[in-house]
Amino acid sequence: MLRNIRAGFSSTDITPPVGVELCGFGWHINRKSTAVLEPLYAHAFAWQTEDVKGVIISCDLLGISKEITEQVRSLIQAECQIPFDHILVSATHSHSGPTTVDLIGWGEKDSDYLAGMPERIAQAAVAALAGMVDVTFEYGETHVEGIAYNRVSHSKESPGGLSDHTLKLLKVVHEGKMIGFLSHYSVHPVVMCADTSFICGDFIGIAINKLSSQYGVTGMFLQGSLGDQNSIYNFENQEQSVKNVYELSARFAGFVEEAISSALPLEIDAIVMKRVSISLPLNVLERSMILRNLEMVEHLYEDFDELPAKTQRRIRFERDVCKAVWDKYDEPEPAVLKTELQALKLGNILLIAHPTELFYAYHVEIERELAPYKTFIVGQANDSIGYIPTPDQYEVSQGAYSYPAWFTSFMYGQLPFVRNIGEVITKQMIELGQSLVKS
Repeated sequence: MLRNIRAGFSSTDITPPVGVELCGFGWHINRKSTAVLEPLYAHAFAWQTEDVKGVIISCDLLGISKEITEQVRSLIQAECQIPFDHILVSATHSHSGPTTVDLIGWGEKDSDYLAGMPERIAQAAVAALAGMVDVTFEYGETHVEGIAYNRVSHSKESPGGLSDHTLKLLKVVHEGKMIGFLSHYSVHPVVMCADTSFICGDFIGIAINKLSSQYGVTGMFLQGSLGDQNSIYNFENQEQSVKNVYELSARFAGFVEEAISSALPLEIDAIVMKRVSISLPLNVLERSMILRNLEMVEHLYEDFDELPAKTQRRIRFERDVCKAVWDKYDEPEPAVLKTELQALKLGNILLIAHPTELFYAYHVEIERELAPYKTFIVGQANDSIGYIPTPDQYEVSQGAYSYPAWFTSFMYGQLPFVRNIGEVITKQMIELGQSLVKS
């Protein structure tokens, strides 16, 4: 059993100025923020043993780009001498914050805000490292109902389907008192959505802020496999959404409290962290079809000024997508998308981080393959590359056109993934977890 483990927590405010464009719901709406309902934070958890240290960061943002991740890692490495492989930067995936990743038609990025973001995020990690104390760990979990449903197989009018029913929690204790916690669950935080203009971390961010204040600690949320998981409240008008977001945040906070209360001591035999580069296969579509679509859109531009604003936004979106995807064919390796996975072994807890919105069926498979370890499968980490859906979502023979399988790839300006992409990346995550167990 490891002794003399030190850890620390800290947070920095990353709330953008009012007036920035909010991320997330496409050409049909232009959302400018009008007020801050709840501030956004970057939360950092730092740990150190005799010979190794690392940092996990969670931000109340839609996603973290590869570029921001690399800047944050460089700043922390220079200030604290922590290697890149031991720095993890993730997002909660709130749709009520600024646009922070390249999503065509899904909100313009604010360059001034983004320019200062890496430094603000890194400050949380630097402060967490500076404030480390001797700690022990506890693990808790609780059964969850009434938070999420499977939005592919069910609806908010009739919620159900394969969804996350377990909230996991790592509790960090100094001299018998909790100094911070990391919670984990799978759900899209979209209570505050298309018809709202308030900045906030949605119900997750509000719940974590409340609990952090209540306990006098720094709490964190690590997003799970949310690809097909919606919050039970979503897509209402602003007045109703505000009511819903506080109701659901209180419910979610109650589950986190249950996990805190049930937490039991965790023996730590080793802390190991590892990062690997991966290449994900893409479906290289016939280039002539991209050209055909681009020419069609350019034709529509002849009468552009006479079209309704909503139609103009859609045409502009299609043009920008075709141009971005057309350029992909000229890249050295157009058939792959390069990104990374990262993992942490902390006693019998495995944290497997990836940059996607993974469908929950893969979450179940990874947990099964890595049992009896308690596995935190953390999405939206270190990069943001879109959905990893099940193979059926790629089926178009019956006229279906899947948003997660096809549409979102084009939003990122990239070619879609191959049909078995879930099998590919799931296998890589399992192998990464197993390699840590063996080490």
